[in-house]
Amino acid sequence: MRQRGCGPALSIICSLPLWLCTIFSLQILVVFHRPQTRTALQDPPNPGADNDDNLTEWDNVTYILNATGDVCNRSRPLPKGTTVVPQTALLSLPGSGNTWLRWLIERLTGVCTGSVYHDAALKKAGFVCEGRQHGVMTVKTHFVQHLQAAKTILLIRNPYDALVAEFKRVASGGNHTGVTTTDLYHSRRFHVMVHELGATWLPSIRSVVSSPGSVLVAFFERLKDDPQRELRRLARFLLVRVDTARVRCVMRSLNGPAKRSRTPQDVNKGQLFYPAEKRQLDGDIAYASRLLKAFGIPNKDMPDYLQQAQR
Repeated sequence: MRQRGCGPALSIICSLPLWLCTIFSLQILVVFHRPQTRTALQDPPNPGADNDDNLTEWDNVTYILNATGDVCNRSRPLPKGTTVVPQTALLSLPGSGNTWLRWLIERLTGVCTGSVYHDAALKKAGFVCEGRQHGVMTVKTHFVQHLQAAKTILLIRNPYDALVAEFKRVASGGNHTGVTTTDLYHSRRFHVMVHELGATWLPSIRSVVSSPGSVLVAFFERLKDDPQRELRRLARFLLVRVDTARVRCVMRSLNGPAKRSRTPQDVNKGQLFYPAEKRQLDGDIAYASRLLKAFGIPNKDMPDYLQQAQR
């Protein structure tokens, strides 16, 4: 890490001799870098409360950034000199809502998100740091081996829904809001994708929850059902202090530029998969449910499809 000397926050300390300033600076960096345990994050005492300006002040987290106020339509790279921000991967199976979560994180923190990919359509849609891996709040990836990050946000969606959503994007030429016709789901192309991509859903979960780094598990379904609670969890994990006004601002623009319209396939998606594909996916869901429970996530915090897999 490059030494940048004493910043504005250390102006008083820096009135001391240089060697004392350096010692104090290093001590502060050690506080910011204190290790985090690999356990499921606990919720605030009253996660539904919306009358406290210090929404993330319910434990001993050391925050590195403040994001306050009711203006949340701009995002930028991390300020120069913010060297204590650990690289954070945003990992998911394609079709799980990674782009949507990036949108929420950018609005929540005011800092842009990056990606191991270079998607011109997303850059045009307003993701100004698309393709960057440094100076950003999170880095999008769909495969564990693409990024060795200190922290990981694991975004999980029902694999049936994720596979249908991803096929819409692929079949529409990479359009993040594209849809397709029902007949294409009966094509060999769809079932090859289910076989190849569906096989990565469970291994990704298993790899992340068994890794030594700091992990936050986020469920797509929970983000839809209770976005305020999930925004608070994200802010805490990313070490960003937010207030009520900021969360309310994000709530006013939840959808983002990659919102896809519902189609008949979303309602009848179970009919799109072969019996053998269903057996494989159902088995993976049941196994993932046990993994996540062992990781420390209680049943009540899991989406219905994972709770039902334990019965």
